[in-house]
Amino acid sequence: MKGVDRLSSLPDAILIIILSLLPINIAASTSVLSQRWRHLWTGVTRFEFNCQKYETLFNGDIIRQLTSPKLLDFNLVLEITANLREADIAEPWFREVRRRNVENIYFDVEVLYVPTCVFDSKYL
Repeated sequence: MKGVDRLSSLPDAILIIILSLLPINIAASTSVLSQRWRHLWTGVTRFEFNCQKYETLFNGDIIRQLTSPKLLDFNLVLEITANLREADIAEPWFREVRRRNVENIYFDVEVLYVPTCVFDSKYL
């Protein structure tokens, strides 16, 4: 049984559930495993992002690549003090988060400006 890849034999729906348990940058990195895995990560229903610079958070536009219309959890961990009010891209990025009909939002930061549009969601 050496060399048997049982993980890849699982249905896409199960693999997406597994990928949803990982931080988004790890889930996205699975896209290099094979052609089948290339876009699986875009269906995740949980978005967890840990970063040390808020520029890193917005530069990749990773949230716009998601195909899932609903996020159950959005978890943002910033290891620095961030004034997102100064980041021109922050508000459109948070609008994208809201568009995903997120149910739970978690922030682990010292100081964070969150645009009010995030709290307009009927799913929160």
